[in-house]
Amino acid sequence: MINPDMFMKWLQRNLINTVIVLVFVIVAVKVHSAQQQDIATLTQQRDEEKQKNEILAQIGQSEKSLKKSARLVNNKQLDKVIDDINMKAAEAGISISQINPRPEEKLPNSIYKKYGYDLSINAPSYHAVGLFISSLEKSEALYSVDTISFRSEYQRDRNKFKVVAEMTVSTIWLVE
Repeated sequence: MINPDMFMKWLQRNLINTVIVLVFVIVAVKVHSAQQQDIATLTQQRDEEKQKNEILAQIGQSEKSLKKSARLVNNKQLDKVIDDINMKAAEAGISISQINPRPEEKLPNSIYKKYGYDLSINAPSYHAVGLFISSLEKSEALYSVDTISFRSEYQRDRNKFKVVAEMTVSTIWLVE
């Protein structure tokens, strides 16, 4: 049978050990849960920092793209624009009878300035005018035809019609 004194001694020894083990387990669980919360907080902060880095990388790419666009847009000399327009007109078989620069215009809510030119042109046909407009708008110098009006005039000395057009051509410049 079981000796009550021995049982009590065994119980006291094991109870004290059991209580000590339970205390250590409780402390370990508390420490572990605190560390899990720290890990969760650090993971969240890391994810936020990654998002910030991605946004900064996008901003950097946008800045590079803007600088590249500025180089493309501003890759012309304003004093050479008239020469360029004249050259494109000659290539299309058009003569320019008059060019008048318009005042510089800052585009609203924009980082661009617009430089316009009023042109009076004489062309042998509407097709030649179309070639001229196409040449302007395909140009890397970024020209656009803002307004245009046509009329035809009879040339008695040549016994045929010519196309006379009044147009406004503009180019943009990035304000730096």
